[in-house]
Amino acid sequence: MKAFAYRSGLIEFGSRVIAGTLFIAQHRSGKKLKAAVGGLARNGKGAGKGQLIVPGIPEAVNDAAAGDVLERFIKHVEEHLGQRPSGAGAQKIAIDMRMTWAVTVPIIAAALQDGTAEGKAMAKEQLRGMARAADLAADFLRALRSILPHAEHEAKAGACKGCDPGNEGAEIWREIADQIQAEIAKVKS
Repeated sequence: MKAFAYRSGLIEFGSRVIAGTLFIAQHRSGKKLKAAVGGLARNGKGAGKGQLIVPGIPEAVNDAAAGDVLERFIKHVEEHLGQRPSGAGAQKIAIDMRMTWAVTVPIIAAALQDGTAEGKAMAKEQLRGMARAADLAADFLRALRSILPHAEHEAKAGACKGCDPGNEGAEIWREIADQIQAEIAKVKS
């Protein structure tokens, strides 16, 4: 089964992608595909009640912005399915994918507000991951700021003659590199 969306954001499912729509994902299990897409989609309101909508597409100011939102949505669906759908025979679009807060936050907000229970849980987990990444960046920046004065001093002096003979600067860099690698491994898992 395949999932696809119209420019309006309306999501539909079928054995083939309808002309003029954009491919989202495919999976051999229609139930699993619908659960993955439905868990991340927004529930339609008003005349669209009972329909699934790609969060952020109706609000997109132009096609490029809609493409960015759709690409991010597709990435979340693929992660939920645990695979990269082939999309054989489906229409594909080329999009410059930037994982930015501006693209991600509307999707997460819509999932928290209008998503299913599963979609809300996935959105909360995504927020926790984003918070870990932001904390890691802040910790790295603090560590970098704490050793930059030493590095600048070494650069100006050519060598830091008054520094610890055990080359404290190199040891600090190694420790930071090890911490960064450990944090990256946590974020990836």
